[in-house]
Amino acid sequence: MIAIQFCWPDGKAGAFTASYDDGLKEDRRLVEVFNRHGIRGTWCLNSSRVAETVSPDGTVAWPELKTLYAGHEVAAHSVTHPFLDRIPEERILLELIEDRRRLEAGAGCPVKGMSLPNGGYDRRVLAAVARAGIVHCRTVVSTQSFALPVDFLEWHPTCHHRANLTELWQKFLDAKEPHKLFYLWGHSYEFGRQNNWELIEEFGAKVKAAIDAGTLWCATNMQVFEYVTAWRELWCSLDGHSFRNTRGTPVWFKAGKDLIRIGPGETRACPASCPPSRPP
Repeated sequence: MIAIQFCWPDGKAGAFTASYDDGLKEDRRLVEVFNRHGIRGTWCLNSSRVAETVSPDGTVAWPELKTLYAGHEVAAHSVTHPFLDRIPEERILLELIEDRRRLEAGAGCPVKGMSLPNGGYDRRVLAAVARAGIVHCRTVVSTQSFALPVDFLEWHPTCHHRANLTELWQKFLDAKEPHKLFYLWGHSYEFGRQNNWELIEEFGAKVKAAIDAGTLWCATNMQVFEYVTAWRELWCSLDGHSFRNTRGTPVWFKAGKDLIRIGPGETRACPASCPPSRPP
């Protein structure tokens, strides 16, 4: 039997993603930092806080949504930023669906991800998240680990940027797990209030070094969701010699010593170095 092993795109050693909440004016500077370092993130917005006109001292505005977050992901964060676990179920659903509707109109694309405002949630909230058509939802439970989520609708990140990033990043680089994922979260306004923009600049340089070295895949939350979901739903024959990708995202895996790419809707057989098994 052939050993099948998960791989990130192009066989990269690990993946990095980030999400930042609320859409205040500091998002503009943080997006610029991310772009300069090749980082792709997910930006979770409260539609009631999005401004009508652009002002350098105001929150992110509707006219700049498509350009500011180009190459990134716009995600929901509820309309009014309540504790979702403290309001009736009908109101939970309204907060999520209406936030999606407004953000989709502004961003010009489906909004299917979110982060939980104030971090509060219970079973009712998670059920409403699914009913609202969300496919990935971040909590504020920092795991300090690099594991993939069991459930993307209850996605715990690695850490907030207040964590010891230097130590955690080195631990991530040293980890041997092929599925390792570093997930950073926070609020862009924290860098302004604490006057520590150098923290994210220095960390961004570390991430960029790994990207430039060809060992790191940097992606939005949605891209991670799509990739891992496609991999988990990969069809495999019982003898492990043929595979079919049923999703719209290409996936990579190792079969023995071979790195194999399977495009969307493609069926692949193992290469010659993985000879088929013989029936008894």
